[in-house]
Amino acid sequence: GEPNPDALSHIATVVLKREALAPSERSREQAMAALAMAGTSAIPLLRHLAAVHGSPARGADPEANGRATTRVRALSLLARLGDAQARVELRAKLNAADPQVVALAVETLDPLREVVELRERSGSPVEAIRAAAVSVLWRAESNPDTLLALARNARLDPA
Repeated sequence: GEPNPDALSHIATVVLKREALAPSERSREQAMAALAMAGTSAIPLLRHLAAVHGSPARGADPEANGRATTRVRALSLLARLGDAQARVELRAKLNAADPQVVALAVETLDPLREVVELRERSGSPVEAIRAAAVSVLWRAESNPDTLLALARNARLDPA
């Protein structure tokens, strides 16, 4: 018979959902990378994944942390696609215990309105947070304080 695009789409959604919530970190990362490349067509599945309950916690069951990390990554992708609610939820995680969660939240900061916080976060001792802040600072208006923060980070993280 003829290929059925709706059936193929449904199969892809089921597989991506399963892999995004899998115990394997590699499976989760690959699924989230595929969803990131899917753009706006991934929004329904990203919303579903963002609704998964939990927050990453030290000492917690790795599978539970995996689900919680997937939730935060889904929120991050939704925020990048312009979802205001996802941005609000992520911003609430700016002081989370997990540095990867904080880094994803830092990426939602506005480079024009929140440049002071970004400059502060660019001095974080945690590389992921520092890198997230610097990646957003590059989009900020050039001023001496921002240029100084970027120059300091170039010395810390020359790559």
